[in-house]
Amino acid sequence: MARKLVREDVDSDGSIEGDESDGTNSGDGGVGRLMNRRDYVKLSAVTTGVVLASSGVGSAATERHGIGFDRVVNAVDDLGMDPNGNDPIDDALSSAYESGTLVEFPEGTYRVETELLWRDDESNFGMRGLGESHTDVEFTFPNADESGTGWWFFKQTGGTNVLLENFSIQQTMDSTTSVSVSLQTDDGGKLIDVEWLGFVPSNAHSYGQLLRMDVEARDGVNLARRVTIGRDGGHMGGHAADTDDQPGTTYVLVYDAHVGEMRFEDVWFEQCGHNSIRSIRGDGVVRIFDSTFLNCDMGGARVHNGNHPTKGSVIDNCEIVHDQSRLKELGSDPTSYPHHCAGVFVDSYEGYDGPTVRNCDIEYYDLSETMKHEYYLWGAIRVTKTGISEPGPITVTDTRIHNETIAPNVWIQDRQPGAINSENVFDNVQFTFDNDTTSQGPRMMYVGSGWDGSRITNSCFHAPSGDVDGIEFVGCDDVVIEDSNINVTGEAVQLTNTDGKVRNITYDGTCGDTSDTSGDSGSEDDSTAGEDDSTAGEDDATGGEGGATDSSDTSDGWHSFVIDGVDSSTWTDYEFIVDGEARENTEL
Repeated sequence: MARKLVREDVDSDGSIEGDESDGTNSGDGGVGRLMNRRDYVKLSAVTTGVVLASSGVGSAATERHGIGFDRVVNAVDDLGMDPNGNDPIDDALSSAYESGTLVEFPEGTYRVETELLWRDDESNFGMRGLGESHTDVEFTFPNADESGTGWWFFKQTGGTNVLLENFSIQQTMDSTTSVSVSLQTDDGGKLIDVEWLGFVPSNAHSYGQLLRMDVEARDGVNLARRVTIGRDGGHMGGHAADTDDQPGTTYVLVYDAHVGEMRFEDVWFEQCGHNSIRSIRGDGVVRIFDSTFLNCDMGGARVHNGNHPTKGSVIDNCEIVHDQSRLKELGSDPTSYPHHCAGVFVDSYEGYDGPTVRNCDIEYYDLSETMKHEYYLWGAIRVTKTGISEPGPITVTDTRIHNETIAPNVWIQDRQPGAINSENVFDNVQFTFDNDTTSQGPRMMYVGSGWDGSRITNSCFHAPSGDVDGIEFVGCDDVVIEDSNINVTGEAVQLTNTDGKVRNITYDGTCGDTSDTSGDSGSEDDSTAGEDDSTAGEDDATGGEGGATDSSDTSDGWHSFVIDGVDSSTWTDYEFIVDGEARENTEL
């Protein structure tokens, strides 16, 4: 039966009469001895657990972040917890864990000695720090490093409306302490203004993730807002399949049963040695807003679109940065360094599409630490095909990708049979690349086979260095590249064994406003074959020659426009706009 907390009509530092369970007043043998409330509650917590129903502890009802609480209790004044980090708070906190209760923690350090495996489906429960900063209330776990394989601070499955707010979780700077939170409510789970302090160890010393917030109700939403992880550094061992080493710890891992929405707002995830957010199973969605991912090795986000009936996964107004001049502690393991330097990593075991990426900045500045070692760079946007992965296409709009390194810009591998859809979309995307090659070759975008119907529109590609190509499609049908600027030192477009349309392309822009290129005076109206940089009429990468020529005047005053192709097995549609009269040249 749930315990009840009733308001006490005395000051929090006042006194109450110490009653024995049999109703007599005895305390230390003396009838009627008065005890300070803090002494009483602390004694109760140690000896019998905090029987809050009869103690009358707490204050009136309140509401925070849309969650209503029947009562508010002070962790120190009401529950007797030690704010100096000497005595454990486990018993008092466990006894206060019940529906309708908000536990507020004054500034201080709170010691947790046992894992709090609360599997009950309590609702409207909360833990909130009272400091001006989330670092003013800190939880420590002195026994976590003894296990060396992970530690649960808070674990709940089921229930609704649970709040964890305004405190920090101290993992220390050793290489073995890892503390996790599982807030798997069916709806209304909220983690707000919380930071993991200290070094993030390898996956071998964790439960596989630091945060789990799956939603097992279709209409449910769980929220992480202003959550910070990794500012003190972490282990970066790379993907085990590539490095044969222990990877880092995933920050957020989503499991198969997730069917609702997991929402992230203004989170800061730094130096994750695995996936910052990984959701590649189940029908649920992950929606990420206004967040920053700095030097996260296997992706700022490795997510699919899910299969929710009313919404999909999105990465909106986020910044994904790789700048190794800003790396923090890597630990003592010599194999701990960034191996992959991924940005958005599209993956799905279900065949679902990738997320929609919109209004984001993906920036690569410095990979100097990676370049000292063996590496396997995945790049700014990668759609994978490895193992049992079979993701669908990605949609990217109103986004800027800037790269000064050899990391691939866009690397879309061959589409796998299980992928449900095929149409990648890039609209109003600005690509600037200031290097002479990438680890996947000297090109800005590569799209492998099977991605029929893909579209690149209203976008800009600028690569002023080396001999860098723009866009290459291999083995696709019905692709469209239009209303864009492709200013590169190599070939602008290569359609290898690909059927597509390339039209209204300019070749001299520097990626300013790409919202509308159709009115630019330098555009080539609907030209798919009239520029040497556009190889839409070429046969394949082995080099059939092709081109367009404007011959001299014919005898009757007409000009003849000819497209030559040699040994080409690829058919391409061409469109032209002519100012004046046009006729077929029947003499060819």
